[in-house]
Amino acid sequence: MGVMVPVMKDIVLDFTAYYNPTDKTFWVQDGVHWTQCNRQMFLDMLKFDPKLRTDGAVYADLDQARRAMCKVRRENLISGVCQLSGYSAGVHLINGRRILVTRERVVVQPKEGLMPFFDKYFETVAKDSPEQRDVLLSWMKLAYQKWSEGLHSPLQMMILVGPSGTGKSLFQEICKRLLGGTIADPYDFLIGRTEFNLELAENALLSFEDRPSFDMKKQRTFFDRVKNLLMSRDQRVRGLYQNGFMADPIRFLMASINAQTHNYAMVPPRENGYEDKFVFTYFSNTGFPMDGWKHLDVSKENFEKMMEEELPVLVHYLKNVYKIPEWLLTRVNHYDRKGNFLKQPDSICTRYGMDSWWHPDIAAISSEGGDVAKLVGVLETLMELKGVTRPISVAAKEIAEQLLKMDDVDGAFEFGNDVKKLGYKLRDAALNFPEVVSRGKKSAKGVTWVLNPSKSVVKVA
Repeated sequence: MGVMVPVMKDIVLDFTAYYNPTDKTFWVQDGVHWTQCNRQMFLDMLKFDPKLRTDGAVYADLDQARRAMCKVRRENLISGVCQLSGYSAGVHLINGRRILVTRERVVVQPKEGLMPFFDKYFETVAKDSPEQRDVLLSWMKLAYQKWSEGLHSPLQMMILVGPSGTGKSLFQEICKRLLGGTIADPYDFLIGRTEFNLELAENALLSFEDRPSFDMKKQRTFFDRVKNLLMSRDQRVRGLYQNGFMADPIRFLMASINAQTHNYAMVPPRENGYEDKFVFTYFSNTGFPMDGWKHLDVSKENFEKMMEEELPVLVHYLKNVYKIPEWLLTRVNHYDRKGNFLKQPDSICTRYGMDSWWHPDIAAISSEGGDVAKLVGVLETLMELKGVTRPISVAAKEIAEQLLKMDDVDGAFEFGNDVKKLGYKLRDAALNFPEVVSRGKKSAKGVTWVLNPSKSVVKVA
């Protein structure tokens, strides 16, 4: 007769824990908090932490603790940990991978009341353009709706243009608090300086403030990546020293820039199909806090208090009271080069929830920026035709004379026909595309310009 071996009852886990074989770490939930630990730390927690020990499961015995650990390693496997924006805390099956999200989505709850601070703010930033108030509020309404309801649908990138001290940073701060309370800077990723974008997947609001101008290559990368972040549902998320995975976080793009020539490159030409991906506003009232705010006591001491108290009221207003105006849903606010409205397909509004409005002053900047990029392309074509292989120094008048001979190149006659205008465009080209055009020495014939074919970045057919 054989010896009878007692069978131990299978261990019962009265706690939540997961094992990540990639880095061989355990993730243990303690109420709403998560702790990352190695094997020994996890065993110690099982043996000694009373929060993991209940009447139904006692792990004080080393053998029982090991069995509990093995059960976690066997049954509670995850592929990685990421605070995916818009996802609730817990394990999510994303494109065949089990991803643990340890941070809960923070949603500001609505509350009825008065909001004198926000009322005055939106009145002030739209003083010179009444339509802009509706544009800002409509964008915020849609952003909050998508965030609070977990809707994975696109919304245009919001660009705030204007001098410092006009309330641009405040709008950014309002939106940050409205959309989970966190923010990440996407600039390096958008211009192709880095491929690591984990932080961009973990924060709802992706925003940056003034950056130096970039060349045409980076400009194209910028617009293409903005388009991809807005429109692509599944995107590869990759962190430093981590394997990438496909995911669909909820996020919103924003930038705050000064209306200066070196920032023109961030305003896309309207004819290339990017225009519907942006909303451009212009903040012109300087000196925050503005005149008429004294009765609100907008001091540093009271600023945070007013923001905290009125934010739920603003949410209530956006969610339950404010309606996106019909003109922003049906009248598509795009301009041609002569300032005329351009009618766009109705699908644009249904895709985003609102039209991609451009402030008229920014529409003008777009035309200028488009002209500069076009000129750089024409100059490269000129250098190719002339067989230029090294940097050359030439006056604007000489460039104009050569451009007038290029009948088959689009835009050549336009730039060559007006030497004075060409000089201004060359100046702007030097600011925006310094690798291609730079200011040379002043001679008896006037200012010379250095054209560098080896650094050219624009091709024009």
